[in-house]
Amino acid sequence: MINIQDMSVGIAFSGGGVPAAISAACAWNAIVETYPSIMEPSNAEKVTVSTVSGGSIGYGLWVNARDRIQFTPYHYNMTLEELQQDDAPKQTDMSMDALDYLFSSKTQTVTSCDADSKRTVGNIAADLFSPIFLKQAFTKEVGSCSHWWNCIIQGVFGLLCVEKISSGDLPWLTSFAVFDESVMFERDSVTGTLLSSSAEYLHHMIVDMNSDDFGESQGQDGCRDCTRDKMLPIDALSFSSSFWASNVLTNNMINLLFNNMLNKGSTSQFIQSDKTKESVAVVMDGGVIDTTGIIGLLKQQKDHIIVFYNNNVPLATLASPISHLFGVNAATDSMNSLKGPELTQVFPSAFYPAVIRNLTDPSVGMARLEDLTVVENQVGVEPYRLSSLVIISNGKLHSFEFKDTRVHDQLNSKWPDQFSYGIPSLDANALCALNDYKVKNMMKQHLSPDRFR
Repeated sequence: MINIQDMSVGIAFSGGGVPAAISAACAWNAIVETYPSIMEPSNAEKVTVSTVSGGSIGYGLWVNARDRIQFTPYHYNMTLEELQQDDAPKQTDMSMDALDYLFSSKTQTVTSCDADSKRTVGNIAADLFSPIFLKQAFTKEVGSCSHWWNCIIQGVFGLLCVEKISSGDLPWLTSFAVFDESVMFERDSVTGTLLSSSAEYLHHMIVDMNSDDFGESQGQDGCRDCTRDKMLPIDALSFSSSFWASNVLTNNMINLLFNNMLNKGSTSQFIQSDKTKESVAVVMDGGVIDTTGIIGLLKQQKDHIIVFYNNNVPLATLASPISHLFGVNAATDSMNSLKGPELTQVFPSAFYPAVIRNLTDPSVGMARLEDLTVVENQVGVEPYRLSSLVIISNGKLHSFEFKDTRVHDQLNSKWPDQFSYGIPSLDANALCALNDYKVKNMMKQHLSPDRFR
């Protein structure tokens, strides 16, 4: 067991859509319960949280609205009824067809939030994909947000009565990517990674959410001229979670139809380099380079790193977010690890077979490496010795079980790592319980509860 009183710790929450958001919020809540002194000011120099995409949203929700979320702690005797509980107020009448509602002129709105009540994770997840929420977010008054995706992210936080997003007290890194739109976005037909002629123009942006420059941008609804060092938390979260942008660039027909929906700026706003020509920069999800969130922590040369890998695709299907970190090639999709293993590698390849075997084995579900060499790479990581690395998988665990056998019988066949977008309420609450279990029964094995005292 690691007992590291005088060493630094990095905790990463990966991208992976709504499931990653749920997982990050619930895992962090369990971490604070297990290591309560982690939030003390004296630990601000020791602990850094790094997030990507859905992980950014989930951690941000905990920071801003934890008192209004009813988390689901795991215990073996939990019943199906406990996991199905949904005590929050229901939305307005949903009897009309969803598409009819979206395109109708009716003005129904999501039930007003109640700052004094708590909502279950499952109830919040259900709201995110309701026609009422989507219509309200997409039809906000023109000009009220700096970009339409900011409206969506604001709407998510608004479900929990958050009007102005805070970065919290602990150091928090998030990331996004920018691509030079004057260059062809071309991918290898076999591996799915960008061709070298395109990869050179895909840049990784690490954002310090606690920077003194944050909060100085124009308006509370987002900046109009963001830079990587000066923006609002809403902008950083919007940039980090723009998972859809790479799909627009990848498909010529989709690009033709929806290019105007991309979030754009100038390259000079984000990239300070004499080699960079002035052009239009397209903002994308940070996961197109690093899905895990580990790169920012390695750049800071943290002594111990724990990664919660919560992607919404099984590792057996999409291994690239892990394999590329070890310099091992694996086919990827349009939203993950587009720079490829040669440019992304940070760890020796020899360790990868054991790592992926443990991560995909439901009787293990995690990998641990000690005294690990970090290699220099093309996204700014410098070589050093990492004392320990723990990766906790997104897959099923044999040890996560309930006395009430109805629970597993009722879970969706996609649970926990195959929900592309939405997730049913029962599955969302069970996913929250799973992440509580991961912290209190897996992370706790390797990080002493006395670490932050």
